[in-house]
Amino acid sequence: MAYFILSVSLLGCIALFILQIKKNKKLGVRYEQEKAAIKEENQAYLETAVTDYKTVIETNEIKYHEEIQKLKKENESIRKNYRNRGEIITHKFLNSLKEELIHENLLELDEMIIMPNIFILDENKNSRQLDHLIILPQGLYLIETKHWKGHIVLGMTKDNCGTKFSFLPKILDSSKEETLVFDKEDSGLIVKNYGNPLSQVSDSARILSNYINRALGWKVWINALVFFNYEKKHVVHDWSTNNKVTRVTSQTELDRFFRNEVTTKNKK
Repeated sequence: MAYFILSVSLLGCIALFILQIKKNKKLGVRYEQEKAAIKEENQAYLETAVTDYKTVIETNEIKYHEEIQKLKKENESIRKNYRNRGEIITHKFLNSLKEELIHENLLELDEMIIMPNIFILDENKNSRQLDHLIILPQGLYLIETKHWKGHIVLGMTKDNCGTKFSFLPKILDSSKEETLVFDKEDSGLIVKNYGNPLSQVSDSARILSNYINRALGWKVWINALVFFNYEKKHVVHDWSTNNKVTRVTSQTELDRFFRNEVTTKNKK
């Protein structure tokens, strides 16, 4: 009897052991399946993440190249829109002057704004080109650049020609000042009439002031300058009675003018 009971117990243990083995096998298979599924899911996630990352990189690269091309086109457009070499010389000098004033702690980084080659509309909706507008805490400054060489007779009129130029009153406009430039070339002496740059920049300053007033409701005074910047090959003979426009005949004078404005004028 005892032997029978022992045999039954042993068979039961063997059966339980076999069932546990089968259960463990099923658990193992399930584990491997779940592990494979998780691995596959992670692989798919990684592949998606890599694809998304590559897409972002490619998109950014496209945007970057598009932005670079846009800036190159804008830069080329600005370069082409400059009327002459003189405006480029003025722009380079103004940027250099700004760096010096900042380095000398006379200005903060954002206290001098240089705006080149601006186009605005006058009262008659005609386009007006401004060479350079300078914004400082002390005020607004409009620079008209004249890259002329030779002897520049500024403000010549019918009445101030003198006896030695007695023929000029016959060809000059008696109602306004004009500018004659005398220069020598291989072909001989040449004389050119360039009108009145002082009147030109005065009109531009008035138009800009009115433009700001219409747009913003601000009444501002625009300081007008004419900059004769041909490198060491010009002499200005100033006969003009215009006392509203500052005449500058060298980079040294322009440097001195803005340093005086920055160091002696109150900030507005």
